Amino acid sequence: MSTIGERIRSIRKLHKYNQTEFAVIIGVSQGTLSELELDKYKPSLDIVMALHDQFKTDLYWLVYGLDQVSDVVYRVP
Repeated sequence: MSTIGERIRSIRKLHKYNQTEFAVIIGVSQGTLSELELDKYKPSLDIVMALHDQFKTDLYWLVYGLDQVSDVVYRVP
């Protein structure tokens, strides 16, 4: 499974933005974006919501790295 930083990087690359351009769109500095992509720390809720709002990113995939429909294991009590 990929990390949240790798998923953020994949969104950026999919839309063909460099780090500076992408950072402006999601409201962080280029240095912060670099550290997020390297998993030096986790994104804030504001960053997660900016990714969702700007790029229509599935929140479940972004946060957990799973497809909400096919990868979830349901447990019956």
